[in-house]
Amino acid sequence: MYTVNLYLSIYRGVIMLSPSNKEVYVIGIFGSNGKTSTANMLWNIFTSSGLKVEIINDEKNAIQKRIMTDIEVYKQLIISGKDDIILIEINKENLENNYLLGISFDMIIHTHISEGSYENTSEGIRKVNELLSSSSGVKTIILNTDDLNWKRIIIDIENTYLITYGLGNKATVTASSIECGKDVRFCYCLQREIRNKYNTIIVPMEIPFVIKTYGQYNVYNGLAVITVSLIYGIEVNKIISSLNNNAIQKLGLSILYENGFGVVNNICENLLSFETGFEAVQNMPYDNIHLIFNLNRNNITHINKKVLESILTWALILKIKKIYYFNTNDSILNSSLLDDFKTGLKDSGVDFELFEGTIADVEKIINSLNENDMLLYFCCKDSKITGEKIIEILDTRILGNLSSNIK
Repeated sequence: MYTVNLYLSIYRGVIMLSPSNKEVYVIGIFGSNGKTSTANMLWNIFTSSGLKVEIINDEKNAIQKRIMTDIEVYKQLIISGKDDIILIEINKENLENNYLLGISFDMIIHTHISEGSYENTSEGIRKVNELLSSSSGVKTIILNTDDLNWKRIIIDIENTYLITYGLGNKATVTASSIECGKDVRFCYCLQREIRNKYNTIIVPMEIPFVIKTYGQYNVYNGLAVITVSLIYGIEVNKIISSLNNNAIQKLGLSILYENGFGVVNNICENLLSFETGFEAVQNMPYDNIHLIFNLNRNNITHINKKVLESILTWALILKIKKIYYFNTNDSILNSSLLDDFKTGLKDSGVDFELFEGTIADVEKIINSLNENDMLLYFCCKDSKITGEKIIEILDTRILGNLSSNIK
């Protein structure tokens, strides 16, 4: 197992590392889906085990404190020498600008690369491979072989300890007895022995796990997280208790049951995030579903067309009553796509409204909800503030009802 002593400096805009007095394990996570959930699960497990952990990514609010991606932040964080583990979510900005080429990772985790994402392009996958090859020394790579892009990832076999995961029987780690509802349950199956960073052999095993979160795709995130935790010497009972914890419910998609109806908040940047969101709510109790969504400005038209086709399919499966499009991203939904989408909704008997996403629009939608209805807020990161406003309005309404009941 490869560990690094880190000191950060900047040379011609590139992060460089040199020895310091503090030994730090650096874990990188790449892919267009699953990075944040994977990082947060690991954060929860590691910190519950007494380790000092930081997450570097482009989100400020997750389970606890998060760090914005910026060269100076990396510098201040790593030279402080206060942490045992640093988790870095490897995003498009990191790859495009070669910000991480100077870092020697102890471990790199591959989650999932979605169609239409930067990592799925020739340039994106080339940048991923450059990053893998630039990390000197023997390192561990956790590879998702159910992602079709895994064959494009170049592995230096001689200097890499490779562990694969997925639902296929050829993977090192797989899952069985999968159940998804208000939580995710599966049996973690280690099919052949692996070694942890202390060079201790972990023998094949089958252990049931419960993750207090929603959506079948968290089976994949869970497989990766459990494997990484075992490699870093975390006890199985600690992993089980950390994942079966209410704090995990704050990861990714969140479902709130308040005031007689449900609200589902899910950041949707690409096709897979929509698909996993719809899949997660299909077994939840509701009378009618209302969907608010918008499209990622960075998606090509072909991908947005697929997203709309997916929404039309799920509108039938879930019997969605009404759909609202928040036109907050410079009219990404062009007239041709919009006309085809509206025609499909009309044929399915689904009502549709185009809104600007103002607070007045939010109020109107919330006021239209009836008891046992479910509101899905499936918007990209650009509309995160509007999503937070929905929760704020709901909290105000609930507190108001409580106050009137007390009187």
